[in-house]
Amino acid sequence: MKLNNLSHPPGDEPWQHKLSRLASDIIIPFLIPASTAFLLWLAKRKENANHQKEEDLQRQIVELKSREDELDARDTQASFYKFLQEEDAEYRKINQDLDKIATGLKDRQDIYCSVFKKKEDRIKIESQLLEFAYSRPYDKNLKLYRGLNEIFAKDTHCGSSRDENGCLMWVWLDFWRMNSKLLKYEKASEKILNKLL
Repeated sequence: MKLNNLSHPPGDEPWQHKLSRLASDIIIPFLIPASTAFLLWLAKRKENANHQKEEDLQRQIVELKSREDELDARDTQASFYKFLQEEDAEYRKINQDLDKIATGLKDRQDIYCSVFKKKEDRIKIESQLLEFAYSRPYDKNLKLYRGLNEIFAKDTHCGSSRDENGCLMWVWLDFWRMNSKLLKYEKASEKILNKLL
C-alpha cells in the first residue's frame, strides 16, 4: 500500500514521479530499439567500407592485368611471366608470414575473448606480432604494423568459437593477402618497364 504524502493532495502526483514514469514508460522503450538500429547501421557502414576496399584492390589487379595485356611483344610477355615467377617466391614467403600472423591473431583474440586466460599473455602475443611485422621488408607496402595496431585497439568481437572470434582482423588479413598479390604484379610490371626503357 502506498503512503500518502500529506504535502500533496491524494490525486496529485509530484512532478519528479511524473518525469520518472515518463522516462520508464516512453523514453527507455524508444532508446533501446534506436540504439540497436544505430549499432546495426554502424556495422553495415563498416562492412560497406571494407567491401569498397576489396573492390578497389580487385580493380587494381584487373588494371595491372590489363597493362600486362597491353604489352604486345612475345618476348616482353615471356619476360613478364619470367618476372612473375621470380616474384612468386616472394609472394609465397609473404603469404607464409601472413599465415603466422593469422595464427598469432587467432591466439590473441582467443585470449581476449576468454575470461580465464591472462591479459599478460595477450599483450605478449601482441608485442611479438608487432615486432614480427615491423621486421618484414614489405611492412610499409602492406601496412602490417598499422593494421595490427588498429586490430589491437578496435577488434573486440567475440564469437561462439575460436574461428569466429574477431571481425576486423579477418578484414585486415584479406586486405594484406590482396595487397601481397598486387605487390607481386607491381614488382613484375616495374621490372618489365625497366627492361623496355
